Amino acid sequence: MAGVILGVYPMPNPKEEPNMKRYSYKILENKLFKKPNITEENLNKLGMDGYELVEVIHTEGQIRAYLKKEL
Repeated sequence: MAGVILGVYPMPNPKEEPNMKRYSYKILENKLFKKPNITEENLNKLGMDGYELVEVIHTEGQIRAYLKKEL
């Protein structure tokens, strides 16, 4: 990894950054052979509650949906 600089950066303090946006997150999973959580009905309900679908990831045997909502 020549030429790559890795580092840890401190998280901003919300008290010092009053205009910084804050979010709540939710993760839904559909696992193979189990009742699905990621349905149009569930996504619509979460959307009405202010959640926004950010990403969907498919891996072996499961699908995950990542959602966020501004606080």
